[in-house]
Amino acid sequence: MEEIHKPTDFFFDPKSFSLDIGCGDVARGTVNIDIYLPARIPKIFILASAEYLPFQSNVFDVVFSSYVIEHCLNPSHFIRDQVRCARDKVIVVADNSEWIGDYWFRLSGNGRIFHDEHCYAWTVEYLENLIRRLGYRSKVEACNLSPTYIVALFSRLGKLPRMGRFFCRDMIAEIFKTDDLGDV
Repeated sequence: MEEIHKPTDFFFDPKSFSLDIGCGDVARGTVNIDIYLPARIPKIFILASAEYLPFQSNVFDVVFSSYVIEHCLNPSHFIRDQVRCARDKVIVVADNSEWIGDYWFRLSGNGRIFHDEHCYAWTVEYLENLIRRLGYRSKVEACNLSPTYIVALFSRLGKLPRMGRFFCRDMIAEIFKTDDLGDV
């Protein structure tokens, strides 16, 4: 039987020393941190706030956070602290507040994707602007990380000019500590 991978699994090189912020029940980093205790505690786990990372500078090859920045009261401090802890780069995965599915959920009365505990709703432009104002170089893209088939189907429309971001549920920001922007 073939092993099923989540799209976020591919951000982690097994040879790198990585930090997974907001790991939840699916810890992927060498070191994992969350504000809640997961059902199954990972090998190396620290119970702490993502907004005040208890690590020295330049410790991790990659710092990864998945759906955490929406909950931060001070996202600027959160990004700075992640960059401080990283040697190479930071990867931030967030909900895309421009996603058309959120409007569908609101209109149909089936709830919403962006919950009351979210302090900020992010767009690609807003996150790019914040990262640039903080003095970092980045690549921010709308994408789909959902395993749901209907979301995956609609996200294929994400390639449309101007309106493509409405069809992408998520976004990924790569923040580079060096001048290396890959193929940007």
